[in-house]
Amino acid sequence: MALTSRSSMMSVFVLVLSASCLGYTFDQVAVEQWAGSGANEAMCVIDFGGGNNYAFGYRWDGPATSEDMLVDLDAQTNLTIDYSYHPTYGFGLDGISYQGHSIVVSPFWDPYYPAFWWSGHAAYDEDLYDDNWNYIGTVTHPAAAGDGENWLYAPLGASSRELADGVWDGWTQGENWVADPPATPTPEPMTAAMMAVAAAFFVRRRINR
Repeated sequence: MALTSRSSMMSVFVLVLSASCLGYTFDQVAVEQWAGSGANEAMCVIDFGGGNNYAFGYRWDGPATSEDMLVDLDAQTNLTIDYSYHPTYGFGLDGISYQGHSIVVSPFWDPYYPAFWWSGHAAYDEDLYDDNWNYIGTVTHPAAAGDGENWLYAPLGASSRELADGVWDGWTQGENWVADPPATPTPEPMTAAMMAVAAAFFVRRRINR
């Protein structure tokens, strides 16, 4: 019996560690609040640093952008999005705050700025330029799934970021043009693994009685 329970314990441990390497689903995220309605879902992770990271869900139908998500989150949840509209450049993010934490923007983004990340994206076209900002062509990026774990620094602004079902947006605090990707608020893999091991030991103890 002891051999069988040890095997079961090891199987559970391996399964937990394997799952932790596969990214996350929306069901695994500690979502603060949802905004919007519709058949499509996206997740917006706000990481203020120091372990203060929060996730907000967004639902919609039809076309939508990250700008739409931010505006609706500001209107429908306790997340505060400070934004403005420039007559030439359009939507501008001025700051994000929640539960006493803030991502701030300094004038001209120096030294602080909101770093925009994404995990997964709809197909999009990217214009390429040389070192002198001369246009040299356009490359089309095919749609990619997101997992909330592998983040890319967004090459487009929130207004140009077209949402797709299952994608993730992330925001962190940039300083002196250095920023870390966001951390998705979910149970730590090691914590989950230790819980699984504890459960396996409990089962073993019952079997050996």
